[in-house]
Amino acid sequence: MRLVDSRKMRPSLSFKDVFFTFLPFGYLKKLTRDGHWWHCEATSEKMGIGHFCDGRASIVVGTHTHVPTADAQILPGGTAFQSDAGMCGDYNSVIGMEKEEPMRRFVTGMSKSRFTPANGEATLTGLFVVTDDRTGKATSVEMIRRGGRLEQSGP
Repeated sequence: MRLVDSRKMRPSLSFKDVFFTFLPFGYLKKLTRDGHWWHCEATSEKMGIGHFCDGRASIVVGTHTHVPTADAQILPGGTAFQSDAGMCGDYNSVIGMEKEEPMRRFVTGMSKSRFTPANGEATLTGLFVVTDDRTGKATSVEMIRRGGRLEQSGP
């Protein structure tokens, strides 16, 4: 997940198994105007962070699951939000990998070889956000999907 409020981006927090630990809301209060990112698993965690950061960040965008969510919006405090922007890659795959090895692992529970990147037609996914230079608040948000198998969208 990324919070972006300027041209600079730097890692600020990464943690595992957020479901079973606390969310770093105390830490989030210390956000600067630079971009920050951290690891989240579930869309509910991302939505919680989005609402907590509403009005404190221009954009909160999740990226972990590889599958774009359909919840792009401007929150009441002016923060553009989407739980997951999706991956840029071949969607005729298992999260960008050739299907055979992941499917074998799902069925047998055993690994045999490394995952291999899928080389089919790629889809570019992302989020297009316009912000007010004076306030930093989002004025419009639009999901982007270009090329590949997914329904096309965006500016």
